Amino acid sequence: MPSPSAFGLESPAYVVVRVAMYAGLTGLIGAALFVLLLLRRVRALGLGSDLFAEDAASSARRVALVSAAVLLLATPGRLLCFALVNDATMAAAVGTHFGRAWMLQLFGAAVALTAVVAIRPMSGTGTGAVLRWRIAALGAIAVAIGFAISGHASDGSSFQLLEQTTDVLHLVAAGAWIGTLASLTFAGIPAALRANEEARGSVAASLVRAFSPLALTAAGVLALTGSYAAWMRLGGLAPLFSSDYGRVLLIKLGVIAAVMMFGAINWRYHGPRLGSEGAARTINRTALVELSLGLLVVIVTAGLVALATPTD
Repeated sequence: MPSPSAFGLESPAYVVVRVAMYAGLTGLIGAALFVLLLLRRVRALGLGSDLFAEDAASSARRVALVSAAVLLLATPGRLLCFALVNDATMAAAVGTHFGRAWMLQLFGAAVALTAVVAIRPMSGTGTGAVLRWRIAALGAIAVAIGFAISGHASDGSSFQLLEQTTDVLHLVAAGAWIGTLASLTFAGIPAALRANEEARGSVAASLVRAFSPLALTAAGVLALTGSYAAWMRLGGLAPLFSSDYGRVLLIKLGVIAAVMMFGAINWRYHGPRLGSEGAARTINRTALVELSLGLLVVIVTAGLVALATPTD
């Protein structure tokens, strides 16, 4: 039988489980928001054909399927690691506070995957598809709540509910920014580039412009919720440099700053040049760099949540 230390909070195995869950959650939220906000917005403006909408929504569905499947498959690993660390059976672990939060995550992941599977591949933004996308988004939010009520925010402080709410908003905002960018990069712009040749540049430009306000809002929510969480868990400025938690947080902030820099370049430099097929391909390439840095943020976050905070 594997030793508990091999599956401890800071172990590579547990970090891999958290990376998979965070990545799956981020991709799932992003795919849902891509269809519910970006794609429907573009169609409401009368841009893009029905064939384009069906193509983009079908590609986003594939992103959501992979994300939800990864999330659901990784979720049992979180309970297994917890049970091994606490020298308990998985059945006993389910009866703990952590286990109840885990059950919410398992339920949310299963609901999300079921809803995405039920979406017809070429249904576009029809009423039935929209309802299923909303159900998938609610399932993802349930997973985010499960993280919030079983992590640092569940320390029993007098501000516990506020901290948990902040954590949920932080996770959802990450999905709204990085996750939606992933669907834009792997579903939206490629579908636009498969559209009628004369419409490719304009449709891609409309998608990117619809994404910009969502990305800016999500970045603002991330900054506010992240600052509040850091203030509550560090207890001052000195631990930011003297504690392991603070130093890893600095790494996370540095990577986020790099993501924001690439996002700003896309928005200020490449964005105004959109309108041609070549510009759409260029912004898609720079978005891939932004996404790679976003994945690094997920990896660092998976390590950060395992560390004891200076206020513990």
